[in-house]
Amino acid sequence: MKKLLCIIITINVTFAGTFEAVCVGIDHYNNSYISDLSCSVANAVDMRDRLLDQGFHTVTLITNNYATQSNIFSNLEDMNRVAGNTCLYYHSGHGD
Repeated sequence: MKKLLCIIITINVTFAGTFEAVCVGIDHYNNSYISDLSCSVANAVDMRDRLLDQGFHTVTLITNNYATQSNIFSNLEDMNRVAGNTCLYYHSGHGD
């Protein structure tokens, strides 16, 4: 008679830091060569809401004229200051 050995290992993963995110949505561009979009801000708002529902501690929303390179980088640096944090960046827009 053959015996079957089954070993089940459960691992509980805990994170020391918090979950933080920066969500950027850009619908309107101040450049005539770049066409405006219609859903990017709504997508970023939806992502922010979903992340908060999933337990993210802080989610910063940056939209349209506030989505400057310096403002985005500043928020990313602030988010990444604490060792052990899990950080997420979300961008909805043309991306350039």
